[in-house]
Amino acid sequence: RQGECLEALKQPEEALTLYRAVLCRAGDSPYTADKLDRLLIAKKDALDRISIWQQIHDQAEAKTIPSFYWGKALFENSDFEMALELFMEALKFSEKNARMLLYKGAAQLALGNHAQGEKDMGTALEADASLEFEAGELLATVGENAFEAGNYEEARHWYEKAFLHAPEMLWYLLHQAEASLKVGMIEEALSLYKTILEKAPESPVAAHQLNQLLLENVEPLQQLQEWESLHEKQKDALIPVLHYACTLFDSDQTDQAIHLLGEFFQFRKKSPAVRTEYAVDAAAEKGVTVVLEKLQYCADKSEKAGNKELTTFLREKMRYRLSDDKHSSLSLSQWIEQLKE
Repeated sequence: RQGECLEALKQPEEALTLYRAVLCRAGDSPYTADKLDRLLIAKKDALDRISIWQQIHDQAEAKTIPSFYWGKALFENSDFEMALELFMEALKFSEKNARMLLYKGAAQLALGNHAQGEKDMGTALEADASLEFEAGELLATVGENAFEAGNYEEARHWYEKAFLHAPEMLWYLLHQAEASLKVGMIEEALSLYKTILEKAPESPVAAHQLNQLLLENVEPLQQLQEWESLHEKQKDALIPVLHYACTLFDSDQTDQAIHLLGEFFQFRKKSPAVRTEYAVDAAAEKGVTVVLEKLQYCADKSEKAGNKELTTFLREKMRYRLSDDKHSSLSLSQWIEQLKE
């Protein structure tokens, strides 16, 4: 409890020291182990996390929980062979632990033992259906490792499986699409990107990758039709309308593009007052850049067409961007909502 109080007081290092001491004395405390591991993950130092769990494992009399968490840290750092040994060690003392069996199965998949790995993961999920989301995370990790090794077909397979376990994780579809492109499965990638944007239309990275795919693989008319279709399905979404407008500009349909943007923003002759600039989470920086590029493109084309009022309006929108004000930090989705107002 003292450790939890220290966490509440924003003293994570002191809490970490206490949790670690508890586990060295009483290793089989899943609650404390989970608390410690969350703090270690938050530090974003994989090697330090591995080292601390190894030290706890070596010092604790009860090895089951330390073995599992040490193995978990190794698994997430792509050391699958050592991780498998530790999961097997943990299961010697806790044979019916479904979560440990799930991780053992995932490690076997990563090492190429697909039959046994799928069997173990299936048995674990039959015993505890609440592990479905975590199963998706593990399969995505296996997929990521395969992708980095250049095994794109295998990566595509594991990302597809991961999404079946965690259908809310659209990032898995994005990575599956990237792997599909690597093996020349253009139609599958196209379908995956469209699925993402139909479910989550304010996804600038997926939209950017879809647009690149269309530019490189289809005729301009089909590109225009694809963006028109996505806009029609999500008329309140910013990302599809920007891409649709840019495609109209590229097709020399300037009047239609300007009308589309004016209708979307409910544009009238007077531009809105400019707000203060927003800070956007660094993880969203790529998405921000993509959106700003599209706004810039539409503004430039509007200026070329002689529509100074819309040009000014769009450039004012571009001022809602990264700043040094840490107290006005927004998520990417919040920032996009502000742009739409």
